[in-house]
Amino acid sequence: QAVDEIFLQASLNLSRLTEGNLRIAEKNLQAVARKFQHAADAEKQELRIICKRLIEMREFNRRLIDSYKRFIEEWRSTRGTLPSVDEFLHD
Repeated sequence: QAVDEIFLQASLNLSRLTEGNLRIAEKNLQAVARKFQHAADAEKQELRIICKRLIEMREFNRRLIDSYKRFIEEWRSTRGTLPSVDEFLHD
């Protein structure tokens, strides 16, 4: 039997995974940034690259979460306006 709102539930699951990725990025960015502040020049070069990637990961996931939220709101408000089976067949 098909579950009501199965696609919405799948999207919410993806959103939760994305939130986990955001937490990973933020946690690691804080740790690497602290290490960067106290590093010697040679080590700073390597840490700078890692920080850059973690900033990208954080921002990517923030924007993805915002996108999921907007989509879910839109889906909830438009789901009731989808065509019925009969309307689809007569289109």
